[in-house]
Amino acid sequence: MLNPIPESVKKIWDDWNIRGVILFSLSLQAVLVLFAPLRKATGNKLIISVIWSAYLLADWAANFGVGLITERARDTPTAEYSSNHRPAENNELLAFWATFFMLHLGGPDTITAFALEDNELWLRHLFGFIFQAVAAVYIFLTSLPGNKLFFPTVLVFIAGMIKYFERIRALYLASMEKFRDSALRGEVEHLQRFHSLQQNGNVVRKTQGDYLEVGCRYFKLFKLILVDLISSFESLNYEEPLFDDFSPEKALGIIEVELNLVYEVLHTKIQVTHSVLGIILRFVCFCSVVAALSVFHFQVEKHGFNQFDVCVTYTLFLGAIALDIIAFFMLVFSNWTFVALRNDDDKSRLGLFKNRIAAILSWFIILNRPRWHSQSGGKYEVLATPFLFRKWSGSVSGSSWMRYWLKGSPSRVPKVKSGLHLACRKVIHYLGIDRLIPCMAIATNKVIQFLHIYKIIALFDRSDIVYEIRIETSLNKVYT
Repeated sequence: MLNPIPESVKKIWDDWNIRGVILFSLSLQAVLVLFAPLRKATGNKLIISVIWSAYLLADWAANFGVGLITERARDTPTAEYSSNHRPAENNELLAFWATFFMLHLGGPDTITAFALEDNELWLRHLFGFIFQAVAAVYIFLTSLPGNKLFFPTVLVFIAGMIKYFERIRALYLASMEKFRDSALRGEVEHLQRFHSLQQNGNVVRKTQGDYLEVGCRYFKLFKLILVDLISSFESLNYEEPLFDDFSPEKALGIIEVELNLVYEVLHTKIQVTHSVLGIILRFVCFCSVVAALSVFHFQVEKHGFNQFDVCVTYTLFLGAIALDIIAFFMLVFSNWTFVALRNDDDKSRLGLFKNRIAAILSWFIILNRPRWHSQSGGKYEVLATPFLFRKWSGSVSGSSWMRYWLKGSPSRVPKVKSGLHLACRKVIHYLGIDRLIPCMAIATNKVIQFLHIYKIIALFDRSDIVYEIRIETSLNKVYT
Protein backbone atom coordinates (compact mmCIF):
# COMPACT_ATOMS: atom_id res chain seq x y z
CA MET A 1 0.00 0.00 0.00
CA LEU A 2 1.29 3.42 -0.93
CA ASN A 3 2.34 5.52 2.04
CA PRO A 4 0.52 8.91 1.80
CA ILE A 5 3.26 10.65 3.80
CA PRO A 6 6.69 10.68 2.09
CA GLU A 7 9.71 9.60 4.12
CA SER A 8 11.31 13.03 3.67
CA VAL A 9 8.32 14.68 5.34
CA LYS A 10 8.49 12.18 8.21
CA LYS A 11 12.17 12.90 8.68
CA ILE A 12 11.58 16.65 8.77
CA TRP A 13 8.78 16.16 11.30
CA ASP A 14 10.94 13.92 13.52
CA ASP A 15 13.83 16.38 13.47
CA TRP A 16 11.91 19.63 13.94
CA ASN A 17 8.63 18.87 15.73
CA ILE A 18 9.86 19.51 19.28
CA ARG A 19 11.96 22.51 18.28
CA GLY A 20 9.09 24.07 16.40
CA VAL A 21 6.55 23.45 19.16
CA ILE A 22 8.70 24.90 21.93
CA LEU A 23 9.49 28.05 19.93
CA PHE A 24 5.80 28.34 19.05
CA SER A 25 4.93 27.98 22.74
CA LEU A 26 7.38 30.74 23.67
CA SER A 27 5.88 33.00 20.98
CA LEU A 28 2.40 32.44 22.38
CA GLN A 29 3.61 33.44 25.85
CA ALA A 30 5.00 36.67 24.41
CA VAL A 31 1.70 37.39 22.63
CA LEU A 32 -0.26 36.87 25.84
CA VAL A 33 2.05 39.05 27.93
CA LEU A 34 1.94 41.94 25.46
CA PHE A 35 -1.62 41.75 24.12
CA ALA A 36 -3.72 40.20 26.91
CA PRO A 37 -4.00 43.59 28.75
CA LEU A 38 -5.70 44.97 25.62
CA ARG A 39 -8.67 42.69 26.19
CA LYS A 40 -10.04 45.06 28.82
CA ALA A 41 -9.17 48.11 26.73
CA THR A 42 -11.02 47.35 23.52
CA GLY A 43 -13.96 45.50 22.09
CA ASN A 44 -12.25 44.99 18.73
CA LYS A 45 -13.19 41.50 17.61
CA LEU A 46 -9.93 40.92 15.76
CA ILE A 47 -7.80 41.68 18.82
CA ILE A 48 -10.07 39.60 21.04
CA SER A 49 -9.84 36.71 18.55
CA VAL A 50 -6.04 36.86 18.58
CA ILE A 51 -5.95 36.80 22.40
CA TRP A 52 -8.50 33.99 22.55
CA SER A 53 -6.56 31.91 20.02
CA ALA A 54 -3.26 32.46 21.82
CA TYR A 55 -4.88 31.59 25.16
CA LEU A 56 -6.19 28.26 23.86
CA LEU A 57 -3.12 27.37 21.82
CA ALA A 58 -0.71 28.11 24.68
CA ASP A 59 -1.94 25.18 26.79
CA TRP A 60 -2.23 22.95 23.75
CA ALA A 61 1.32 23.66 22.58
CA ALA A 62 2.83 23.02 26.03
CA ASN A 63 0.90 19.79 26.57
CA PHE A 64 1.67 18.60 23.06
CA GLY A 65 5.36 19.38 23.51
CA VAL A 66 5.58 17.43 26.77
CA GLY A 67 3.89 14.51 25.01
CA LEU A 68 6.39 14.59 22.14
CA ILE A 69 9.35 14.65 24.52
CA THR A 70 7.84 11.83 26.59
CA GLU A 71 7.46 9.70 23.47
CA ARG A 72 11.03 10.49 22.42
CA ALA A 73 12.32 9.61 25.90
CA ARG A 74 10.44 6.30 25.84
CA ASP A 75 11.65 5.28 22.39
CA THR A 76 15.26 6.45 22.77
CA PRO A 77 17.63 4.47 25.04
CA THR A 78 20.14 6.36 27.16
CA ALA A 79 23.20 5.27 25.25
CA GLU A 80 25.87 7.14 23.40
CA TYR A 81 23.85 6.78 20.21
CA SER A 82 20.25 5.83 19.91
CA SER A 83 18.58 3.76 17.23
CA ASN A 84 17.72 6.99 15.41
CA HIS A 85 21.36 8.12 15.53
CA ARG A 86 20.62 10.97 17.90
CA PRO A 87 23.39 11.82 20.38
CA ALA A 88 22.54 11.17 24.03
CA GLU A 89 23.50 14.78 24.85
CA ASN A 90 20.62 16.04 22.73
CA ASN A 91 18.25 13.72 24.62
CA GLU A 92 19.42 15.37 27.84
CA LEU A 93 18.66 18.73 26.26
CA LEU A 94 15.17 17.59 25.31
CA ALA A 95 14.58 16.53 28.91
CA PHE A 96 15.71 20.01 29.90
CA TRP A 97 13.18 21.57 27.51
CA ALA A 98 10.33 19.69 29.22
CA THR A 99 10.80 21.93 32.26
CA PHE A 100 10.35 25.00 30.05
CA PHE A 101 7.01 23.60 28.93
CA MET A 102 6.08 23.44 32.62
CA LEU A 103 7.07 27.09 32.86
CA HIS A 104 4.84 27.94 29.91
CA LEU A 105 1.91 25.98 31.34
CA GLY A 106 2.02 28.34 34.31
CA GLY A 107 1.03 31.09 31.91
CA PRO A 108 1.75 34.83 32.09
CA ASP A 109 0.54 37.16 34.83
CA THR A 110 -1.62 39.12 32.40
CA ILE A 111 -4.22 36.39 31.84
CA THR A 112 -5.27 33.25 33.70
CA ALA A 113 -8.88 32.97 32.54
CA PHE A 114 -10.35 34.21 29.28
CA ALA A 115 -13.93 33.80 30.52
CA LEU A 116 -15.38 33.59 34.03
CA GLU A 117 -16.22 29.94 33.45
CA ASP A 118 -12.49 29.16 33.16
CA ASN A 119 -12.06 30.01 36.84
CA GLU A 120 -14.43 27.19 37.78
CA LEU A 121 -12.06 24.72 36.08
CA TRP A 122 -9.27 25.19 38.63
CA LEU A 123 -9.62 21.57 39.77
CA ARG A 124 -9.04 20.37 36.19
CA HIS A 125 -5.89 22.47 36.02
CA LEU A 126 -4.78 20.96 39.34
CA PHE A 127 -5.04 17.43 37.95
CA GLY A 128 -3.28 18.59 34.77
CA PHE A 129 -0.53 20.06 36.91
CA ILE A 130 -0.02 16.72 38.70
CA PHE A 131 0.13 14.70 35.48
CA GLN A 132 2.45 17.16 33.73
CA ALA A 133 4.76 17.21 36.76
CA VAL A 134 4.87 13.40 36.75
CA ALA A 135 5.63 13.41 33.01
CA ALA A 136 8.45 15.95 33.48
CA VAL A 137 9.95 13.88 36.32
CA TYR A 138 9.72 10.73 34.17
CA ILE A 139 11.49 12.45 31.28
CA PHE A 140 14.18 13.68 33.65
CA LEU A 141 14.73 10.22 35.17
CA THR A 142 15.18 8.68 31.73
CA SER A 143 18.13 11.02 31.15
CA LEU A 144 19.92 9.73 34.26
CA PRO A 145 22.60 8.88 35.17
CA GLY A 146 25.26 11.18 33.84
CA ASN A 147 22.99 14.09 32.88
CA LYS A 148 25.18 17.15 32.46
CA LEU A 149 22.10 19.38 32.77
CA PHE A 150 21.06 18.04 36.18
CA PHE A 151 21.21 21.32 38.14
CA PRO A 152 19.73 23.61 35.42
CA THR A 153 16.89 21.12 34.92
CA VAL A 154 16.07 21.06 38.63
CA LEU A 155 16.15 24.87 38.87
CA VAL A 156 13.85 25.46 35.89
CA PHE A 157 11.56 22.68 37.12
CA ILE A 158 11.20 24.52 40.44
CA ALA A 159 10.36 27.74 38.57
CA GLY A 160 7.79 25.89 36.44
CA MET A 161 6.15 24.35 39.50
CA ILE A 162 5.86 27.80 41.10
CA LYS A 163 4.36 29.34 37.96
CA TYR A 164 1.83 26.57 37.59
CA PHE A 165 0.92 26.80 41.29
CA GLU A 166 0.34 30.55 40.92
CA ARG A 167 -2.04 29.99 38.01
CA ILE A 168 -4.07 27.33 39.83
CA ARG A 169 -4.32 29.44 42.96
CA ALA A 170 -5.38 32.50 40.93
CA LEU A 171 -8.13 30.44 39.27
CA TYR A 172 -9.21 29.09 42.65
CA LEU A 173 -9.40 32.53 44.27
CA ALA A 174 -11.37 33.90 41.31
CA SER A 175 -13.90 31.05 41.29
CA MET A 176 -17.37 32.26 42.21
CA GLU A 177 -17.66 30.37 45.49
CA LYS A 178 -14.27 31.50 46.78
CA PHE A 179 -14.79 35.04 45.48
CA ARG A 180 -18.10 35.23 47.31
CA ASP A 181 -16.53 33.94 50.53
CA SER A 182 -13.71 36.47 50.37
CA ALA A 183 -16.17 39.32 49.76
CA LEU A 184 -18.28 38.25 52.73
CA ARG A 185 -15.21 37.84 54.95
CA GLY A 186 -13.99 41.31 54.01
CA GLU A 187 -17.36 42.83 54.87
CA VAL A 188 -17.40 41.11 58.26
CA GLU A 189 -13.94 42.48 59.03
CA HIS A 190 -15.04 45.95 57.93
CA LEU A 191 -18.14 45.89 60.14
CA GLN A 192 -16.13 44.73 63.13
CA ARG A 193 -13.63 47.52 62.65
CA PHE A 194 -16.37 50.10 62.07
CA HIS A 195 -18.29 49.13 65.22
CA SER A 196 -15.06 49.24 67.21
CA LEU A 197 -14.37 52.78 66.00
CA GLN A 198 -18.00 53.73 66.62
CA GLN A 199 -17.82 52.60 70.23
CA ASN A 200 -14.68 54.67 70.76
CA GLY A 201 -16.21 57.70 69.03
CA ASN A 202 -13.50 57.75 66.33
CA VAL A 203 -15.73 57.45 63.26
CA VAL A 204 -14.98 60.37 60.99
CA ARG A 205 -16.10 60.22 57.39
CA LYS A 206 -13.46 61.47 55.01
CA THR A 207 -14.53 64.14 52.56
CA GLN A 208 -11.49 64.16 50.31
CA GLY A 209 -8.83 61.86 48.98
CA ASP A 210 -7.22 60.63 45.79
CA TYR A 211 -9.82 58.97 43.60
CA LEU A 212 -7.44 56.10 42.82
CA GLU A 213 -7.00 55.29 46.50
CA VAL A 214 -10.71 55.68 47.20
CA GLY A 215 -11.57 53.50 44.22
CA CYS A 216 -9.40 50.67 45.51
CA ARG A 217 -11.00 50.92 48.94
CA TYR A 218 -14.47 50.97 47.41
CA PHE A 219 -13.61 47.71 45.68
CA LYS A 220 -14.51 45.74 48.82
CA LEU A 221 -18.05 47.09 48.50
CA PHE A 222 -18.23 46.50 44.75
CA LYS A 223 -17.34 42.86 45.37
CA LEU A 224 -20.47 42.55 47.51
CA ILE A 225 -22.59 43.89 44.65
CA LEU A 226 -20.96 41.53 42.15
CA VAL A 227 -21.90 38.46 44.18
CA ASP A 228 -25.43 39.78 44.97
CA LEU A 229 -24.84 40.19 48.70
CA ILE A 230 -26.06 43.81 48.63
CA SER A 231 -27.99 45.87 46.12
CA SER A 232 -26.66 49.36 46.97
CA PHE A 233 -24.35 51.29 49.29
CA GLU A 234 -27.18 52.92 51.22
CA SER A 235 -27.38 50.18 53.86
CA LEU A 236 -23.66 50.24 54.60
CA ASN A 237 -21.68 52.42 56.96
CA TYR A 238 -18.50 53.57 55.28
CA GLU A 239 -16.09 56.31 56.25
CA GLU A 240 -14.66 56.86 52.78
CA PRO A 241 -15.66 59.89 50.65
CA LEU A 242 -18.86 59.57 48.66
CA PHE A 243 -19.28 60.15 44.95
CA ASP A 244 -20.81 63.55 45.72
CA ASP A 245 -17.49 64.63 47.22
CA PHE A 246 -15.74 64.34 43.87
CA SER A 247 -15.99 66.16 40.59
CA PRO A 248 -17.69 64.30 37.72
CA GLU A 249 -14.31 63.51 36.17
CA LYS A 250 -12.96 61.95 39.37
CA ALA A 251 -16.23 60.10 40.03
CA LEU A 252 -15.97 58.53 36.58
CA GLY A 253 -12.33 57.78 37.37
CA ILE A 254 -13.43 55.82 40.46
CA ILE A 255 -15.78 53.74 38.32
CA GLU A 256 -12.95 53.14 35.85
CA VAL A 257 -10.70 51.97 38.69
CA GLU A 258 -13.41 49.58 39.90
CA LEU A 259 -13.81 48.04 36.45
CA ASN A 260 -10.05 47.59 36.16
CA LEU A 261 -9.80 45.94 39.58
CA VAL A 262 -12.68 43.58 38.83
CA TYR A 263 -11.02 42.49 35.60
CA GLU A 264 -7.62 41.94 37.21
CA VAL A 265 -9.04 39.94 40.12
CA LEU A 266 -11.12 37.67 37.90
CA HIS A 267 -8.80 37.26 34.91
CA THR A 268 -5.17 37.71 36.06
CA LYS A 269 -2.76 36.59 38.80
CA ILE A 270 -2.98 39.87 40.70
CA GLN A 271 -4.42 38.29 43.86
CA VAL A 272 -1.49 35.89 44.05
CA THR A 273 1.39 38.14 43.02
CA HIS A 274 0.34 40.98 45.33
CA SER A 275 0.50 38.85 48.46
CA VAL A 276 3.57 38.28 50.62
CA LEU A 277 3.70 34.63 49.56
CA GLY A 278 3.34 35.63 45.92
CA ILE A 279 6.25 38.09 46.10
CA ILE A 280 8.48 35.45 47.73
CA LEU A 281 7.54 32.81 45.16
CA ARG A 282 8.08 35.22 42.27
CA PHE A 283 11.54 36.12 43.61
CA VAL A 284 12.45 32.43 43.95
CA CYS A 285 11.12 31.72 40.45
CA PHE A 286 13.09 34.51 38.80
CA CYS A 287 16.29 33.66 40.70
CA SER A 288 15.93 29.99 39.73
CA VAL A 289 15.76 30.81 36.03
CA VAL A 290 18.72 33.22 36.25
CA ALA A 291 20.75 30.67 38.24
CA ALA A 292 19.92 27.95 35.70
CA LEU A 293 21.08 30.22 32.86
CA SER A 294 24.34 30.94 34.72
CA VAL A 295 25.04 27.24 35.32
CA PHE A 296 24.18 26.36 31.71
CA HIS A 297 26.38 29.10 30.29
CA PHE A 298 29.44 28.86 32.54
CA GLN A 299 29.59 25.29 33.84
CA VAL A 300 27.92 23.00 31.33
CA GLU A 301 30.23 21.61 28.66
CA LYS A 302 28.31 22.00 25.41
CA HIS A 303 30.50 19.73 23.32
CA GLY A 304 28.25 17.15 21.67
CA PHE A 305 25.13 19.30 21.74
CA ASN A 306 23.50 20.34 18.50
CA GLN A 307 24.39 24.00 18.02
CA PHE A 308 20.91 24.94 16.90
CA ASP A 309 19.46 23.29 20.00
CA VAL A 310 21.87 25.30 22.15
CA CYS A 311 20.64 28.50 20.47
CA VAL A 312 17.03 27.44 21.10
CA THR A 313 17.88 26.87 24.78
CA TYR A 314 19.39 30.34 25.09
CA THR A 315 16.28 31.74 23.40
CA LEU A 316 14.08 30.00 25.96
CA PHE A 317 16.15 31.39 28.82
CA LEU A 318 16.21 34.94 27.52
CA GLY A 319 12.51 34.80 26.65
CA ALA A 320 11.57 33.60 30.14
CA ILE A 321 13.68 36.30 31.81
CA ALA A 322 12.42 39.06 29.49
CA LEU A 323 8.77 38.11 30.05
CA ASP A 324 9.30 38.04 33.82
CA ILE A 325 10.88 41.50 33.73
CA ILE A 326 7.96 42.87 31.68
CA ALA A 327 5.49 41.32 34.14
CA PHE A 328 7.45 42.84 37.04
CA PHE A 329 7.19 46.36 35.63
CA MET A 330 3.47 45.86 34.95
CA LEU A 331 3.08 44.81 38.57
CA VAL A 332 5.08 47.76 39.95
CA PHE A 333 3.13 50.38 38.00
CA SER A 334 -0.28 48.89 38.73
CA ASN A 335 -2.97 50.53 40.83
CA TRP A 336 -2.59 47.83 43.47
CA THR A 337 1.03 48.74 44.16
CA PHE A 338 0.21 52.45 44.47
CA VAL A 339 -2.54 51.83 47.02
CA ALA A 340 -0.45 49.28 48.95
CA LEU A 341 2.34 51.84 49.36
CA ARG A 342 0.04 54.75 50.20
CA ASN A 343 0.19 55.23 53.99
CA ASP A 344 -1.65 57.70 56.21
CA ASP A 345 1.15 57.47 58.81
CA ASP A 346 3.50 60.34 57.95
CA LYS A 347 5.37 60.19 61.25
CA SER A 348 7.19 56.88 61.04
CA ARG A 349 10.14 56.39 58.72
CA LEU A 350 8.49 53.44 57.00
CA GLY A 351 5.34 55.49 56.37
CA LEU A 352 7.34 58.37 54.91
CA PHE A 353 9.35 55.99 52.72
CA LYS A 354 6.20 54.33 51.35
CA ASN A 355 4.56 57.69 50.64
CA ARG A 356 7.62 58.89 48.74
CA ILE A 357 7.64 55.81 46.53
CA ALA A 358 3.88 56.20 46.01
CA ALA A 359 4.44 59.83 44.98
CA ILE A 360 7.01 58.69 42.40
CA LEU A 361 4.64 56.06 41.04
CA SER A 362 1.85 58.62 40.80
CA TRP A 363 3.83 60.46 38.11
CA PHE A 364 3.66 57.34 35.95
CA ILE A 365 0.11 56.36 36.88
CA ILE A 366 -1.06 59.81 35.80
CA LEU A 367 -0.76 58.53 32.21
CA ASN A 368 -3.67 56.20 32.93
CA ARG A 369 -6.01 58.99 33.93
CA PRO A 370 -8.74 60.04 31.50
CA ARG A 371 -8.44 63.39 29.78
CA TRP A 372 -10.81 65.65 27.91
CA HIS A 373 -10.44 65.50 24.12
CA SER A 374 -11.95 68.11 21.85
CA GLN A 375 -14.08 66.67 19.02
CA SER A 376 -15.82 67.99 15.90
CA GLY A 377 -13.86 71.22 15.83
CA GLY A 378 -14.46 72.01 19.49
CA LYS A 379 -18.24 71.46 19.44
CA TYR A 380 -18.00 69.01 22.33
CA GLU A 381 -15.43 67.23 24.47
CA VAL A 382 -14.98 63.55 25.24
CA LEU A 383 -13.50 62.15 28.45
CA ALA A 384 -11.25 59.29 27.36
CA THR A 385 -8.01 57.49 28.20
CA PRO A 386 -5.24 56.76 25.67
CA PHE A 387 -5.70 53.33 24.11
CA LEU A 388 -2.61 51.66 25.60
CA PHE A 389 -3.50 52.85 29.12
CA ARG A 390 -7.23 52.15 29.13
CA LYS A 391 -8.69 50.29 32.10
CA TRP A 392 -11.83 49.38 30.17
CA SER A 393 -13.17 49.62 26.64
CA GLY A 394 -14.74 53.03 27.20
CA SER A 395 -18.08 52.05 25.70
CA VAL A 396 -21.38 50.50 26.72
CA SER A 397 -23.52 48.82 24.08
CA GLY A 398 -27.01 50.15 23.54
CA SER A 399 -30.01 49.44 21.34
CA SER A 400 -31.16 51.60 18.47
CA TRP A 401 -34.16 51.00 16.21
CA MET A 402 -32.36 52.60 13.30
CA ARG A 403 -29.37 50.31 13.77
CA TYR A 404 -31.69 47.33 14.17
CA TRP A 405 -33.48 47.90 10.86
CA LEU A 406 -30.20 48.70 9.09
CA LYS A 407 -28.54 45.64 10.67
CA GLY A 408 -25.77 47.68 12.24
CA SER A 409 -24.08 46.72 15.50
CA PRO A 410 -23.62 49.24 18.36
CA SER A 411 -20.44 51.30 18.23
CA ARG A 412 -18.63 53.62 20.57
CA VAL A 413 -20.17 57.06 20.13
CA PRO A 414 -18.53 59.46 20.09
CA LYS A 415 -15.17 58.03 19.13
CA VAL A 416 -12.03 59.90 20.06
CA LYS A 417 -10.42 60.98 16.81
CA SER A 418 -6.67 60.79 16.57
CA GLY A 419 -4.54 63.58 15.16
CA LEU A 420 -3.92 61.55 11.98
CA HIS A 421 -7.66 61.04 11.51
CA LEU A 422 -8.38 64.76 11.85
CA ALA A 423 -5.55 65.63 9.44
CA CYS A 424 -6.96 63.22 6.83
CA ARG A 425 -10.40 64.79 7.24
CA LYS A 426 -8.95 68.23 6.52
CA VAL A 427 -7.10 66.97 3.43
CA ILE A 428 -10.26 65.30 2.10
CA HIS A 429 -12.25 68.49 2.62
CA TYR A 430 -9.57 70.65 1.00
CA LEU A 431 -9.42 68.41 -2.11
CA GLY A 432 -13.21 68.34 -2.40
CA ILE A 433 -13.38 64.57 -2.06
CA ASP A 434 -16.09 64.87 0.58
CA ARG A 435 -18.51 65.90 -2.18
CA LEU A 436 -18.07 62.49 -3.82
CA ILE A 437 -18.73 60.57 -0.58
CA PRO A 438 -22.54 60.23 -1.12
CA CYS A 439 -22.02 58.62 -4.55
CA MET A 440 -19.26 56.42 -3.20
CA ALA A 441 -21.51 55.41 -0.28
CA ILE A 442 -24.26 54.19 -2.62
CA ALA A 443 -21.80 52.20 -4.74
CA THR A 444 -20.02 50.73 -1.71
CA ASN A 445 -23.30 49.67 -0.10
CA LYS A 446 -24.35 47.86 -3.28
CA VAL A 447 -20.99 46.04 -3.44
CA ILE A 448 -21.28 45.04 0.23
CA GLN A 449 -24.80 43.74 -0.27
CA PHE A 450 -23.83 41.84 -3.42
CA LEU A 451 -20.76 40.16 -1.86
CA HIS A 452 -22.36 39.55 1.58
CA ILE A 453 -19.24 40.64 3.45
CA TYR A 454 -20.96 42.12 6.52
CA LYS A 455 -19.54 39.43 8.80
CA ILE A 456 -16.01 40.01 7.56
CA ILE A 457 -16.31 43.74 8.22
CA ALA A 458 -17.78 43.05 11.67
CA LEU A 459 -14.80 40.82 12.47
CA PHE A 460 -12.50 43.81 12.06
CA ASP A 461 -14.82 45.89 14.25
CA ARG A 462 -15.72 48.23 11.42
CA SER A 463 -19.48 47.67 11.35
CA ASP A 464 -19.97 51.34 12.18
CA ILE A 465 -18.57 52.18 8.74
CA VAL A 466 -21.20 50.00 7.11
CA TYR A 467 -23.84 51.69 9.25
CA GLU A 468 -22.74 55.15 8.16
CA ILE A 469 -22.72 54.06 4.51
CA ARG A 470 -26.25 52.72 4.82
CA ILE A 471 -27.46 55.91 6.48
CA GLU A 472 -25.86 57.97 3.73
CA THR A 473 -27.46 55.75 1.09
CA SER A 474 -30.89 55.96 2.74
CA LEU A 475 -30.75 59.76 2.95
CA ASN A 476 -29.75 60.05 -0.70
CA LYS A 477 -32.65 57.84 -1.72
CA VAL A 478 -35.04 60.00 0.28
CA TYR A 479 -33.80 63.26 -1.20
CA THR A 480 -33.69 61.92 -4.75
